[in-house]
Amino acid sequence: MPGKIRLFGHDYTQAVGHIGLLANHVKMRELGWIDPETQFCIFAPPGRTANRSLLNYYNRFAAIIEDPVLCRAVEPIRDLCSEPLSVVNDGDGKEHFLNHMSAKIESAWLAAGRGPVLELTDGHRERGWKILSPHINGASKFVVAHIRERGFSSLGGTVVELDSIRNSVIETYIPAFQRLVDQGYAVIRMGDPTLAPLRPMEGVFDYAHSSIRADWVDVFLWAEARFMIATQSGPNVVTNLFGTRNVDVNWAPPAVRPFNASNIFIPKMLREKGTGNILPFLSQISLPLGYLDEITQFERLGLEVVDNTSDEIETAVVEMLHRIEGRWIDDADDIARQKRYDELCVGAGGYVGAPMGRAFLAKHAMHLNQNAAQHAYQGGLAK
Repeated sequence: MPGKIRLFGHDYTQAVGHIGLLANHVKMRELGWIDPETQFCIFAPPGRTANRSLLNYYNRFAAIIEDPVLCRAVEPIRDLCSEPLSVVNDGDGKEHFLNHMSAKIESAWLAAGRGPVLELTDGHRERGWKILSPHINGASKFVVAHIRERGFSSLGGTVVELDSIRNSVIETYIPAFQRLVDQGYAVIRMGDPTLAPLRPMEGVFDYAHSSIRADWVDVFLWAEARFMIATQSGPNVVTNLFGTRNVDVNWAPPAVRPFNASNIFIPKMLREKGTGNILPFLSQISLPLGYLDEITQFERLGLEVVDNTSDEIETAVVEMLHRIEGRWIDDADDIARQKRYDELCVGAGGYVGAPMGRAFLAKHAMHLNQNAAQHAYQGGLAK
């Protein structure tokens, strides 16, 4: 029995996004960053797994322990022995902030020419299309949308309020949905029944309020979609594992940039209430603002969180359509702006990840110009 074992407690199974983060460790082992002989053991006690169908796809990478007796036996030492969520051990005994390390792993994975970590089985795909087709009028292609709203159902069905800056209003996405329908795509709104119901709309299926909701259907939708319109929530980690790209809109907090470079994102912006001025990007992604996740925290600083408009969301969705359909043409001015934003992120202690939507970054190009020495935000003024 090899001596190197990584244990993963139920912290890694009780949320969909956390199950997705297990792929970081799989990739590090595959890339040789940790000993290839390292064994992974995932403890998934009954009632502590957010999506069992998704977890099953890790069977070829890890031993999944569900026996309640064994799970209870490790509970007293779980925090001492299991891998933490917020940081990642690089194999040399050094721990790195989760998003920074995720971006580094993803960059190396793509540079090595590696494909999706997980692959939908043929049987799963066939079963998924069979149950879905009647709800999308036989459409052959679809886009999924997971829009985080006020209130969401945690494991066990309890409605909780956390990270309010990540929330947005579903009505602002309707023009983008219509654009996709006009292009021949079905649109599937994912989530759970705590979300506000969608008004009936031709070509749009409100799966979140449907009778076919199931963990295995969730996985099918994430894996088979042409792309996902996402916010900062767990599913945006999972889709990429199956090779599905994301348009991450209304993205927040400011400094926690999507780390997969195959996606695109447009962030929420921060505006001073007193002057009405949008803060420069560097102020938004630096401490103390860059990692705040509650709207009330910004309000106490005299700031307003500005959601993306319907036009901005639709434009970002059209950009992704062009990218996946092979109609995207690189632009020298955009490349320069993206490079400048990357420099600001790294200079503020962040990392390089997904590019920002071209039109959104061009619209806010003036906010790229702040010098590093001027980024501190104090008392409602960018200094």
